Amino acid sequence: MSKKNKKILVILLAVIAVFVTMIVLMPESGYSKKMTTVVKVENAKASPEYLRMVVEIKKSGNYILNPDWLDNDKPGFLTGFSMADESGKIVYSIAGGLLKNDSAPVELAAGKYTCRFDYICSNEDFSAYASEHSAYAAQSPVIGEIPVDSDWFADGTWEMVYSLNVFQANRFNDIISISCGVILGLLLVALIVTISRDENATVQKYDERQVAEQGKAYKYGFYAMVAYLTILAILSDVLSKYAEIKLLIFIGILVGGAVTVTYSILHDAYFRLDESRRFYIIFFAIISAFNIGLGIIQITKGQAFEEGVLTFTGGMNLICGIFILYVMIVLLIKKLHDREES
Repeated sequence: MSKKNKKILVILLAVIAVFVTMIVLMPESGYSKKMTTVVKVENAKASPEYLRMVVEIKKSGNYILNPDWLDNDKPGFLTGFSMADESGKIVYSIAGGLLKNDSAPVELAAGKYTCRFDYICSNEDFSAYASEHSAYAAQSPVIGEIPVDSDWFADGTWEMVYSLNVFQANRFNDIISISCGVILGLLLVALIVTISRDENATVQKYDERQVAEQGKAYKYGFYAMVAYLTILAILSDVLSKYAEIKLLIFIGILVGGAVTVTYSILHDAYFRLDESRRFYIIFFAIISAFNIGLGIIQITKGQAFEEGVLTFTGGMNLICGIFILYVMIVLLIKKLHDREES
């Protein structure tokens, strides 16, 4: 077995070991349920008035609650979620139009809990719901205050999908899970780099000219990022009406990266002498298509914008996909240019 194949085998075994670790540490005593219902609103009254499900907690402890009704068309009502123990005491509550939320750890005793998704069809109903549930509410932009957009409420009929996931909260397991995710990312990078390299190449590093050109590329990329962030600081009040500041800052990082990568590619300083350009072009094409596809899906499902503002989570995939597509195009242009000169 060649040295390269041995490296690939070791990385794959490491990936399997990390996956096994994540499976072993998966939280126990979890609960998951999804329900579909049709809600009809007429004269600001919903029929049925609520959706009910019963959750059985088999082991006392701290739990994360994940109520979710985000993946629906915008209805003409708000939804309030609450969870009550066997005595009727509410232990958690949250409300919103289209919402998905991971709660802070909630201490639950073993037993059965009644969970309700209430349909709130007017500002008056919302005020009453918020008053009744505010003492048990999660930190939410909705609970405790009147919705800004009163046009949200409307008569009509909507098919709604509601789901609830309940799983044990364990800080140690959370740290291990995050660490496993980081390790998997690093292993993926190592696998890609190993596959892309030619172990029979006479030179297996960047030469001195490439290192010098990379220094220039980093400098130009830094200048481009500073220029972008300066413009962003001046126009932030205007641009923030169209996209979240976090997303705009992220774009600035990609602008610096794009300048650095472009200069490096055009000056033959992007690849080591033993790396396969064809492999990276194919890899970039796959990753770009995947990210752009996810971004388009988020936009078509109405998950990319909140009140007309492009969110960080809603726009990140699409923008990353466009960035990777740009890198691939520059690689192709350079490849065609080199072929014409040869």
